[in-house]
Amino acid sequence: MRYGHLAWPDIKNIDKDKIVILPLGSCEQHGPHMPILTDSLIVTSFAEEVERQMGDQVLLLPTLWAGMSDHHLNFAGTVTFNPELYTRILIRALETLIKHGFRKIFLLNGHGGNQVPANQALVELYSRGYERRDLWVGFASYWSLGQPTIKKAGTTGIDGIKFESPMLTHADEWEYSLGLHVFPELCHPDRVKAVPTPFKTAYYDVDMSIQTISLSTPFTAFLATGAANRPQLASPEKGKALYKGILGDLLDFFSTYKTWKEHPSNQDMGIF
Repeated sequence: MRYGHLAWPDIKNIDKDKIVILPLGSCEQHGPHMPILTDSLIVTSFAEEVERQMGDQVLLLPTLWAGMSDHHLNFAGTVTFNPELYTRILIRALETLIKHGFRKIFLLNGHGGNQVPANQALVELYSRGYERRDLWVGFASYWSLGQPTIKKAGTTGIDGIKFESPMLTHADEWEYSLGLHVFPELCHPDRVKAVPTPFKTAYYDVDMSIQTISLSTPFTAFLATGAANRPQLASPEKGKALYKGILGDLLDFFSTYKTWKEHPSNQDMGIF
């Protein structure tokens, strides 16, 4: 069910145990070969397919198309909320959904830069006293929930297809393959180019996504074209197999999330 297609009396009277999904995207550069709405388009496609297959068990909100993308501002076109503002936006959205009585809310993320401010929003929501035994508010990126498929795709392969790059990063073999499957008409195969960064260390490697340490320098400073790894290895066939697998992982999770009832809460703490 689409949240925005309902009238207010429908929202007032609807079963509040439905899963409310808010997809989180971004409006940022994705190399010269992918559109700036890549993250929003991919996570929206996953969310809409989950809603289509789960039917009235799910209430799907419109995608929050801009995210925390300050680290992409050195490329033209990026539209971003700063971290503090993005956290406040999410908190307020969650507060209003809770006020309307919804008990299962999930932020399905499609952009890495949203992870820190979104998790901060969950922490602050708790600190504001919104903790209840019957309230579940969760957050995860689609690639985190899709780890069973991603791990297999990078090792033994899926549907006879194996990815060569180490993991899903930015505008790379993995993400570009998803783009070639979800929105091929917006991709530019003739522009595919990634320049490996000359900076290498065992503690921080953009192409390998090894980040033992954090840096104030945005990772995009190491990506001359705005793309990581080897996007030239992408293909629609890889994207189709990856999409199918991750979608199955998402459906497995949301089917489980639907069954969750009460959980230990503030009232259960401090017992001796």
